[in-house]
Amino acid sequence: DGSSILTGAEDKVAMLWCTKTGKVTRTLKGHSGHVQAIAFSPDGRSIATGSADKSTKVWTSEASQCVLTLKGHSAGVTSLAFFTDGHSLVS
Repeated sequence: DGSSILTGAEDKVAMLWCTKTGKVTRTLKGHSGHVQAIAFSPDGRSIATGSADKSTKVWTSEASQCVLTLKGHSAGVTSLAFFTDGHSLVS
């Protein structure tokens, strides 16, 4: 809806920012490497982060809780996209 911006950085953290105030509203911590990829689900209820630690994490956008960690990539995750159904994710 344009009310939030999601960023990832070398500090291993993703942050959700309010576009109106410019302030951080949520902090997503859990990766052991740089956060290199980020995506919102189509309904905005989930966030995916990909990292140099070769993992992808799925978070609730409201509570900022990690609900799923996917491991198994042979290199860092540099791109993420949810399918339009909101239930499938490619990395």
